[in-house]
Amino acid sequence: MQQGSGQARFTTHKKDRRRYIAGMDDLKTPESKPNQEEADGVEAGPTAEQPETPPTPFDHPLFLPVLLVAGMVWFGYDGWINQDPDMLEHREFNRYGFGALTLAAAWFGRKGWIEWQASRDSDDSDTP
Repeated sequence: MQQGSGQARFTTHKKDRRRYIAGMDDLKTPESKPNQEEADGVEAGPTAEQPETPPTPFDHPLFLPVLLVAGMVWFGYDGWINQDPDMLEHREFNRYGFGALTLAAAWFGRKGWIEWQASRDSDDSDTP
């Protein structure tokens, strides 16, 4: 067996690397190339070519508060209602978790509610 022959096979020359990178520029689509507004730092709004993506449930302002309330129910059940002997040793942790999630749900729930009402009002004013 020859020593070092395996290394030569995987070595890339600088010229080959430059040729490969230069060829990658040709593969870019016109949508991926920045236009003049993006180059200047101005965000372009949705156009006929770029339709606005529909919102997902994760975009709703009350999504996080609903998750926090679900966690509150979980911690509250394990902290005060559950009588399983294996869970009794974790009762204090669940009660503190319930308190922390209650505060977080109240904070983010208020912010989400205000944001949701503002978006509803702006949607109502946009439609004639």
